[in-house]
Amino acid sequence: GASVFSYCSNLKNVTLPKNLTILSSNIFRETAIETITLPETLTTLGERLFYNCRSLKEIKIPESVTVIPTNCFYNCSSLVSVTLPDGITNIEGYAFDSCSGLTNIKLPTSLTTLGESAFSNTALTEILFPTGLNEIAGKTCYNCQALERVVISEGTTKIGSSAFYGAKKLTE
Repeated sequence: GASVFSYCSNLKNVTLPKNLTILSSNIFRETAIETITLPETLTTLGERLFYNCRSLKEIKIPESVTVIPTNCFYNCSSLVSVTLPDGITNIEGYAFDSCSGLTNIKLPTSLTTLGESAFSNTALTEILFPTGLNEIAGKTCYNCQALERVVISEGTTKIGSSAFYGAKKLTE
């Protein structure tokens, strides 16, 4: 169910069952979780799943997951490593907003939808948008002050307002 471990501020380590398919909304919200291994059977991540988990350092999303939901990793300020599988089609709004330690992310070629502020307030230095992504949503990389390079594919037909606002180091 939702919010199972929310606000368990001393919770650092969790072992999940190997046959788990769904992690509901807010389960680990505002915990001290540092590492977690998501089972390969997992298909669904809930909104705000790791919201404000400031100690989470890395995450590997299983191949069976296709959507990174809204606010899933919001303000995971210690998050430095994210592995997204090629099956990801949708990264919803604010999914990685305020992950201030995140300097690099490889967007999968399968990505077709990217929500508003998906990577706002991160430390990304470069972002390459895949060919299947038609629209770069508004505020996608808002206030990404370390962003130096953006590669927009030929498949992109629309760039939302303030997509790269505040990217002071952007040169390419």
